[in-house]
Amino acid sequence: MQAQDSHYKQRTAFVLNANAKNVTDRLVKRLMPIIPAGDLYFSRGLSQATEQFSWILNKGYGQVFSGGGDGTVMATINMLNSIAAKYQLQLPKIGILKLGTGNALASVLGAQKAARDARYIVNGGRISETKIGMVECENGAVAPFAGVGLDAVLVNDYIALKQKFEHTQFKPFMCSVLGYIGAAVTKSIPQQLMRSARPRIKVTSTQPAYKIVSHNGSDLKITIPAGSVLFEGPASIMSVGSIRVFGFNFAMFPFMGSDPTLIQLRVSSCPLSTLLANIHLIWRGSFRHPDLHDFLLRDAIIESDSPMPYQVGGDACGYRSRVIFKASSRPIEMVQLQRSLPKNGEAHAAPSRDFAQVFHAFNRT
Repeated sequence: MQAQDSHYKQRTAFVLNANAKNVTDRLVKRLMPIIPAGDLYFSRGLSQATEQFSWILNKGYGQVFSGGGDGTVMATINMLNSIAAKYQLQLPKIGILKLGTGNALASVLGAQKAARDARYIVNGGRISETKIGMVECENGAVAPFAGVGLDAVLVNDYIALKQKFEHTQFKPFMCSVLGYIGAAVTKSIPQQLMRSARPRIKVTSTQPAYKIVSHNGSDLKITIPAGSVLFEGPASIMSVGSIRVFGFNFAMFPFMGSDPTLIQLRVSSCPLSTLLANIHLIWRGSFRHPDLHDFLLRDAIIESDSPMPYQVGGDACGYRSRVIFKASSRPIEMVQLQRSLPKNGEAHAAPSRDFAQVFHAFNRT
């Protein structure tokens, strides 16, 4: 590869996932007059994306804004990391145009409407740089969250439901929070209620960890020595995260703060009926229960007596009986738009009214 061009250091590349639900002809027509010629890229597959990111890195762009959901953003980050390491090139700072379904990272970084944000960036709007910690998964890939268990079951069921309605008039509804609700109510929850037993789980950590315990209305950190068994027994959810939220501002990891060297592990052995009855509290990050176990740690080894569904960044990744999660040693430098932003990845929005109504109706049946 050629040496990076210093002329591009002040420029921003915008890379859109052409398969993302919100990348429409109408959006493209709005973006083309805004983004300077040559700085707007479209990717329709892995090989095309690899070629484009190689070109972008070779040119030496100072910033890359990825247009898509969490899966697209993480593919961008992992691909840029791989290419930069291979050719010893400097990584650009990474931002997000909000064009996906869940948009967890987009909410953390203050992304709003894509065209509005693109104009803000191109016109020199006020931004800041922030380091976002990541969960390191298999093969060194990183993501803001991952897990095995019920959350991965829901991801699998949601993807199947989207595919079923791919070529129908209901596609826009399936590519929203309503799609997750539909998958949960029609498939995930009924299947979980019919299960005779939950898998038996063992969780250990090779480094010192902290368990979060509630005492007199406060959350306290209790140090756990390296090599300890953190949890052992039946469980349905084992999720890790480096930011506070899942998609749709779901505060799955309420104890994540400003330390990018730690990740949160959440293990739930609560009955499904308890989780459903308290979904509004869980969504806001305020639910506490003796069978809900939260840890802050640098690594977690999760072993199961049977294969469990596995998800990384909201993408289904098959089944695993053993997974290792680590806090990435290299936080990602990302671009934050300086508007009205939540603190440290916090999301204050309550769950959507549609979500609450559907689940409350489900609980009453």
